[in-house]
Amino acid sequence: MPDEISDREIDGNETWGVAPPFVASRRPEESRSASKFRTDLQRLSDANDALLERGTLGRFQLLRKIGEGGMGTVYAAFDPQNGRNVAIKVQHPALSQQTELRRRFQREARLLSEIDSIHVTKLFEIAEDDGCVYLVQELVEGHSLAESIKSTGGLTERQATAIAIDVAKALTELHVRGIVHRDVKPENILLCPRTTATLKDGDAKSSSSLDVVLAKLTDFGIARQEEVHESVALTSAQSLLGTPLYMSPEHFYGGSNVDDRSDLYSLGATFFHALTGQPPFTADNALSLADAHRHAPVPNPQSIKSKLSDGVCEVVMKSLQKRPDLRYASAAEFLDDLLRLQRGEATNVSVHPLLPDAGLGTTISRSYTWELNCSPEELWPYVSNTERLNRAINLPSVEFSISRSESGSRQRFAEFRMAGIRMRWQEHMFEWVEAQRMSVLREFREGPARWLTSVVELRRRANGGTTLTHSFKANARHAPGMLFIRFQLQFIIRRALDRVYRRIDAVVANRESTSTGAIVDAFEETRSLKSPSAAILEQTINRLTRRNLDRSVLLKITDFVRSASAQDVSHIRPRILARRLNLPPEPAVDVCLCGVQDGLFELSWDVICPSCRIATYSADSLSNIQHHARCEACDFDFKVDFASGVEAILRTNPQIRRHELGKYCIGGPAHSPHVVAQTRVAPNETVALGLELSEGRYVLRGPQLPYSIVIEVSNGERQESLVVNLNHNIQHSPAVRLKPHRQLITVFNDGAHERLLRIERSSIPDDAITAAQAATMPFFKQYFPQEILSGLQVASIQILTFVVVTAQATPSL
Repeated sequence: MPDEISDREIDGNETWGVAPPFVASRRPEESRSASKFRTDLQRLSDANDALLERGTLGRFQLLRKIGEGGMGTVYAAFDPQNGRNVAIKVQHPALSQQTELRRRFQREARLLSEIDSIHVTKLFEIAEDDGCVYLVQELVEGHSLAESIKSTGGLTERQATAIAIDVAKALTELHVRGIVHRDVKPENILLCPRTTATLKDGDAKSSSSLDVVLAKLTDFGIARQEEVHESVALTSAQSLLGTPLYMSPEHFYGGSNVDDRSDLYSLGATFFHALTGQPPFTADNALSLADAHRHAPVPNPQSIKSKLSDGVCEVVMKSLQKRPDLRYASAAEFLDDLLRLQRGEATNVSVHPLLPDAGLGTTISRSYTWELNCSPEELWPYVSNTERLNRAINLPSVEFSISRSESGSRQRFAEFRMAGIRMRWQEHMFEWVEAQRMSVLREFREGPARWLTSVVELRRRANGGTTLTHSFKANARHAPGMLFIRFQLQFIIRRALDRVYRRIDAVVANRESTSTGAIVDAFEETRSLKSPSAAILEQTINRLTRRNLDRSVLLKITDFVRSASAQDVSHIRPRILARRLNLPPEPAVDVCLCGVQDGLFELSWDVICPSCRIATYSADSLSNIQHHARCEACDFDFKVDFASGVEAILRTNPQIRRHELGKYCIGGPAHSPHVVAQTRVAPNETVALGLELSEGRYVLRGPQLPYSIVIEVSNGERQESLVVNLNHNIQHSPAVRLKPHRQLITVFNDGAHERLLRIERSSIPDDAITAAQAATMPFFKQYFPQEILSGLQVASIQILTFVVVTAQATPSL
């Protein structure tokens, strides 16, 4: 359906829209008393209800009206034949004359008759009396979950979980029969005391009255049976039936998109409401509510009720994923995790980074959110640049080292001093999905914390902006450590992040709108050059202006040298600089090479690891580069390829600008921009990656994998998922073809060791000036003859490109 949805279309409700068949708990002898019946009938007859005035419907004695909605009325009644109280749903007479609505009413009866579960309200019969069609159902003595939430402001975690378990059991029964409820909500969940017959061994030990209740799912007026075409036809025209507060995103796109997983979303929203006392999304009108369900990030329940456990929040947030394929695959799978929560066991939700054992320390959680104007794609290159971000929030530079564990695996360690305290930690590999999420785990050997995680999430808003959430978890080693961590996270880090994130958003938004190319650093303010440095720069500019160079390009590059950050001027890639400044690449490269000759820049060479594409070391001259190198991070020896693995890097003359050569982070996404996603997969772990790959060619691989899988993403393909067992040795597999813009790649590691997995673009932009390319440039050959590749270095070029040109003689006129 169209993206714009009117309030009337969403609110148009042909379900019952009333309290379902239940009454407040009463003593049986009172409910069956003839005098009580006459009293109730007399009291309710004043409502001018014709049926109540008549007092009977078929053999049933009407007791009172429970509620009324768009399709009919629900009454409490007494069945003298079977000696029991019942609930009677009566369809409005006018609707009974409409064939399709009458068929829907009958279909509800047929669906209910198929279910034999204590967690679903029972249907006794369907009948008709003098043109009045009605259902006779179990009358649940108790109250709805909605009433419990309203009276308590939110249930305890144990109570809410127990109720969610019962509803998940009901949905499991429904979904096995191909029935999608389509309107799971607190009003449709009835709570009644568990009888001896329904109590299970563990239930009798519960202490609270709400802990000994049985939850029943009711009101199937808009259920759909997927396998029955008639049922589909009846509901497809009314695809927005349901309650918008709990409806899944796909409800708002049309009935054909709604399936079992939509019920799981609604149960997740209901679970959220039960735990926190409020629905996950609220709005002033139905259109805004629809946009929130489709686009707004799901709030973490802990942001409303901080004492909720991580496990229950993980389960809720998984069920509320916007994409159905990222939710639980079935009600049975959802139920399994709920039961694990109830038993106090770890769930199957894969939340990264995987946390170490909390030990005896206190775990501290802090989460901060910003509403930013730029899109996730615009913000990602800056937010993921942890090298720049860490310095901008005033973290000290880090010393990194590599060592081997007893098992032989390589470990990366880092250390710095902060507030006079020495901290040393093991730096695990970053994990990310481009423009969506980035996380890292640090396990400390020294310092106030045992471990710390940092997670950044970007969620697109309906208006094109971004909700950015930065969350921290830390386990304190002792009480003073707990105070130190809380102070740093709550006052120092939060304020610094607020300043930097808001600056990034403002600078990027202004850059995109004006395209002036002005040099404004997105991370921090830069200081003006001191007089001696400014004088040297002016002298250098004067020398360069006497050369045959593009003057506008020269001025922009020298302005960059004057005003860019210390980190930016310490590692310059000429072609990337040209793109950043909106300059033509070749004139910009010429200015950079001449700048080296005239004292504006210094030249060095980075040796790039072919696996991670990160520089393993730098050399001042090509003659100092060995033919073989080693990447300590990848634990990988490789032959140096001068055609693709040796890149020219510039840095400013230190007399003009001081270099910032300290390392603030070496594993973040900005160091590997060709990697779309990277994740660690623990032994016996399954990880599902929800990607949004555009058309192109990608490669799934990892440093410990003996194979790679080519992924072709192109229009016209229908497949959108891929499942890979990382320990199966795949030989000569054909390329996997997936549809663009939405993919689910699930990987399983059944081995004994952790695996690192990457999904990379196979075509890397030609941003580098390699040693082989530099040798072909006129300015380079003229000014750096000592840097021309030797014969041995030419022999190390592993990729050769031949261009054949055929000249055809042109006849003279």
